[in-house]
Amino acid sequence: PLFVSPIISRIYSPSDFGLFAIIYGLASFFGVFSMGKFDGAIYLTNDLVKIRKIINLCSKLLITSLAILSVLILLFNKRIASIFEIQNNSNSLYFVPLITFLASIYSILNTVLIKEKKFRINSSNKVLQSSFNAGSQLLFSLFTVNYIGLILGQISSLAIVSINIALRGDVFKKYFYKNKASILELKKIFKEYKKFFVYDVPSNLFNFGSSQIPIFTFSTIFNLKILGAYAFANKILLMPVNLLSKSVVEVFKNQSSEDYLKTGNCVKVYKKTFYTLFSLGIVPFSLLFFYGFDMFIWAFGEKWGEAGKIVEIIAP
Repeated sequence: PLFVSPIISRIYSPSDFGLFAIIYGLASFFGVFSMGKFDGAIYLTNDLVKIRKIINLCSKLLITSLAILSVLILLFNKRIASIFEIQNNSNSLYFVPLITFLASIYSILNTVLIKEKKFRINSSNKVLQSSFNAGSQLLFSLFTVNYIGLILGQISSLAIVSINIALRGDVFKKYFYKNKASILELKKIFKEYKKFFVYDVPSNLFNFGSSQIPIFTFSTIFNLKILGAYAFANKILLMPVNLLSKSVVEVFKNQSSEDYLKTGNCVKVYKKTFYTLFSLGIVPFSLLFFYGFDMFIWAFGEKWGEAGKIVEIIAP
């Protein structure tokens, strides 16, 4: 994505990135509580039968959430669009349930993959996802040079990586095939792991809000162009973040849960992970802090100078 971004930035406008940011931001918001965060409970048990029940509960919660979301968008499409000043593109809101669905399915599959310690498949899958996303956005630009190309690239990449996980390592057959559970069994699972819903959903909403409030406000305070500049700046900053932290955090989740089950805490692996990430991150973010504006003009073109200024502000 980093190498393709200078091409993408010269094809799509800041306004396109602004509209894409709103749609993806809404999907991410609903994704926080679409499954009640019960997918995290998969890490806490080695009982295959129980894991299948957890996945069954997540699936039913997801279907219910998406049904409610779809009805809300159908009934209040224009009103929601007016909140974000995207009245001329209100139909783009219909992409939100689809992205939420695909991202949630990918989250479950990815969690199972980590639980199985198939880190090699996980790593290759991330390369596939980022490559397919960037390649699809370039491909769709041949047919439609607007925000739809960015959205379709995201949708197709989520779909392809989910299919790839399902087909590899017998994940689908082991955890999803003929996965049935009674209402009583699901209620029992809900009660046993209700702390994920009680604590993890609010904490993730706060975490989401800290990063996404600008996405939901810039279009009304300023315009889509400024929002697009911020979204693009944030996207570029997230590339090293994803490279450094997300690959590490998935191993950390598995190791910390194992340490917790054995010793009652995960202090050792937490400190090791923290200091490693800090050491790896200090250099690239320092460069962006001091030279972000010049680097963005050089790499992405004159129209992204505003994004370079924003990078210097948010790099810390």
